[in-house]
Amino acid sequence: MTDRQSRRMTRTRVCASGSAQPWYGPLFDVVALGGHPVALGGHIAPASFENDTQALLAILTRHQGKGDAITSRELARDLHLSTRVVREIIAQLVVGGQLIGASVDGNAGGYYMILAATELEETRMILRSRAREIFARDSALCRAWRRVHGQELQPLLPQIGSEE
Repeated sequence: MTDRQSRRMTRTRVCASGSAQPWYGPLFDVVALGGHPVALGGHIAPASFENDTQALLAILTRHQGKGDAITSRELARDLHLSTRVVREIIAQLVVGGQLIGASVDGNAGGYYMILAATELEETRMILRSRAREIFARDSALCRAWRRVHGQELQPLLPQIGSEE
């Protein structure tokens, strides 16, 4: 049994009778609060989610524009996933065509549905910065390999790796 499966199996939901039952469904824990089922993290839990990706997208669609961003930590908490898994799901959603933006503005940073061209450009700027860091690291590894082993390697993308 995987760690993820064991996390799902330990969840419970409150049934109409008030008893707690094992919950194998979507990644929302439902608890009784004042006699009414509510989802932890402040998000109402629709019963129809088939997987983590749908659940994450449902939450993100309520965060329209940069001013209403939600952090990966909040998403991870609400979905009971690691922040790494949240980032992976968001990357898959973007590759799949979703307009999900990212902001790194201190406490106001996070993920959101892109509404404006300026939000798109800010997200693209963040991606370009990360790409430059990756290519710089690759170039450094190639130089170190050449120094230690005397063998030249082709960098990932020399023109990007050498840009500042």
